[in-house]
Amino acid sequence: MEKKYETKIKDYTKDIEQNINQEAVLQTIKKCKETFVQAEDYPLSYMEFLYDQMQFIQKRWWILQGCLLAVLWIFLNDAADIYEMQRLMGAGACLFAIFLVPEIWKNRRNQAMEIEGAAYYSLRQVCMARILLFGFMDLLIVTAFAVSVAFTVRVSAQMFAVNFMIPFNVTGAICFRFLYCKRSESEYLAAAGCFLFMILWVFIISREEIYCKISGAVWCAALILSIMYLIYVVKRSQSFYGKIYEV
Repeated sequence: MEKKYETKIKDYTKDIEQNINQEAVLQTIKKCKETFVQAEDYPLSYMEFLYDQMQFIQKRWWILQGCLLAVLWIFLNDAADIYEMQRLMGAGACLFAIFLVPEIWKNRRNQAMEIEGAAYYSLRQVCMARILLFGFMDLLIVTAFAVSVAFTVRVSAQMFAVNFMIPFNVTGAICFRFLYCKRSESEYLAAAGCFLFMILWVFIISREEIYCKISGAVWCAALILSIMYLIYVVKRSQSFYGKIYEV
């Protein structure tokens, strides 16, 4: 029985070899080499690369972020006093940053790091491109929200910076801090850390005796430090990609 199958396999192999057009195979190989060399000589520009990366980002997270700020704007208009507005902005800023988690962790969750690392552009460049795109869109969304609350709810720039930008920066830093953690469940740890910080922030804002004792200079320093730490963890995450996953 085994010899019978071996004979059939040999006959099948001979039949395939006879039907293969060797000249066509050589022409295909030649065309592939020419295409590869042409791609190496004329690589994508960085703007074209950013445009391609834009196609891979799920736009629903930007839509959800916009809807969240729209709902927050409605609640701010109905807020009873300034302290309620502060709590709403703090919680909204944390939730706004948490929406970054699913998209940033997408390549790790789908185990696509090694594949992306083998592309023409390095994994560090791929991830930085997505961060730039997300950062640019978030900047547009937050700017539109800030302008709307400034004219309709009469929220001052200082109040917006303290009650929205500081918790947003810290929550974003927590996300990126867990991004270069090697633990497989770091995505859930990041989300849990963001929610814990949101609870802590709302607690601080709710305690008037604590909030009122913090001077404007301290809030300004906290804003600057939060921005610096966010930049630091973003750069650290890029170094992590370069050292661990580039091939």
